[in-house]
Amino acid sequence: MTKRRSDEDGGQEEAAGGTAVSGGSATDKAKPVHEERIGRVKAVVWANQTPNGIRHNVTLRRIFKREGSSNWEQSDSFGRDDLPLVMEVAKRAWLWVYAEGHG
Repeated sequence: MTKRRSDEDGGQEEAAGGTAVSGGSATDKAKPVHEERIGRVKAVVWANQTPNGIRHNVTLRRIFKREGSSNWEQSDSFGRDDLPLVMEVAKRAWLWVYAEGHG
């Protein structure tokens, strides 16, 4: 899996690993093949094997902690100030998927 993370201050952190494609048994947990993150907003790219080859899907999530909790949670709901970050992570995910299909 490839990860790219940008904090709101512009710092970036990247890590690369193997590409996982779902296609195992129903008990195997599919793993994302790529993730883009800026602050609390992330786009996760999934690879799905089809008869016509690999198709990619993207899920968009906002991560947060509830007051008084130390556990991170996820939501697919975004506020006004999250939307510019949603646009940017969606763009980065699209660019990655496009490059994978034309690499």
